[in-house]
Formats: sequence, structure tokens, C-alpha cells
Amino acid sequence: MEDHLAKQDIGFDQMDGEHRVQVGLLSALRDAVTEGRAETEVNEILEQLVDYTKVHFMSEELLMRLYQYPHYEAHVAEHDRMVEQIEQARERYRDGDAAMTTETLDATLAGLIDHIGRSDRTLGSYLGRLRQVSD
Repeated sequence: MEDHLAKQDIGFDQMDGEHRVQVGLLSALRDAVTEGRAETEVNEILEQLVDYTKVHFMSEELLMRLYQYPHYEAHVAEHDRMVEQIEQARERYRDGDAAMTTETLDATLAGLIDHIGRSDRTLGSYLGRLRQVSD
């Protein structure tokens, strides 16, 4: 998945780096759940993922507002759905449903990579055009 993500770089180093961290945390979480690692380790990764995702999305949303991105509402709705999926995975894991957690994480990871390749790439193009105009 990370090789696929490298092809999805949107051209903004900070955002691309944040995407790699986010995908890395999701992958690490999936591995920890699948391998049956200690509950404390899984919970630590889960909390890092939830916190990091919220901060990253807030950063993107601030950029979109600052530069009056025309697709702001739809983009934020995608962010909200992904946060909800991650929080669902956290609840399912805490309820002891590791199989469902793995399925949720797989779907979330695929959705995140799709979001980056589609919505974030569109945002990156928009911001890139603005940067060219101001140069």
C-alpha cells in the first residue's frame, strides 16, 4: 500500500509526509490487530492514529478555508467519514471483534488511499495553481 501511496503524492511535501505517516499508522494498527499483539500496544497505536488523523485533517481544512477551496464541504465530509470509520474500528476492537476490526481497517486504508489520490490530489492542484499565480 505504501508503494501505491508514493505514486499518489500531491506535490506538497508536508501533506505528502503527513499522508505517509497516516498510512503507516493504519498499516501498523492492522498488523498489530492481525498478529494479536498486546491490547496496550494496539490501543496506543489506535489513539495515535485517531489523534494524528484529526490533526492532519484539521490542517488540510484550515488550508482549504484559507485559500477558499470551492470543494471544501465535500472534502470535509470525506474527512468526517474516515474519522468515523477509524473510531468504529476502535470501538469494535474494544468490544473484542478483531475480525471486524481488520475488515474495517482494510476498508479505511483503501478509502484513505483513494481519498489522497482523488480529493487531495484535486486540492493539491488547486493550491498549486494558486502558488503559480502568486509567483
